[in-house]
Amino acid sequence: MSTYTDPLVDGDPPMSKYERQVWDALNEHWQRRNDRRELTLGEHRAQSHR
Repeated sequence: MSTYTDPLVDGDPPMSKYERQVWDALNEHWQRRNDRRELTLGEHRAQSHR
């Protein structure tokens, strides 16, 4: 068994350029989805209060 350990990294581990692109694309997708959902819920709530 080895006693060598990598030093702890504060914060997020570094990402490659590719990983950053993937995460950015996923975040944009989920943000658009959430925005659409809020619009739909807002319309539903407005109609139910009439």
